Amino acid sequence: MLTDEKGRYEFRTIKPASYPNTTISAHIHMTLTGKNFKEDWVDSILFEGDKFLSPSERNQSGKKGGFNPILKLENGKDGSMRGVRDIQLWEATK
Repeated sequence: MLTDEKGRYEFRTIKPASYPNTTISAHIHMTLTGKNFKEDWVDSILFEGDKFLSPSERNQSGKKGGFNPILKLENGKDGSMRGVRDIQLWEATK
């Protein structure tokens, strides 16, 4: 997907579950690509309240992408759950 002129983005999906027969927390993988930089990954989106969300994941969150990737989902007026995942990009050094 592309961001708008202010860098905003939005996507709709179902809330994922843990991989079957594991204790891996539910997550959505994210990578970023731009006109002036190559593809790079940022922390996966995680979900507050996930019974498999570990203390280690909490401590490591936000290392790639700047902001906390653990989303607190809230019910919207239309019945859909919503969360905000801000991402900060840094200019690469030459």
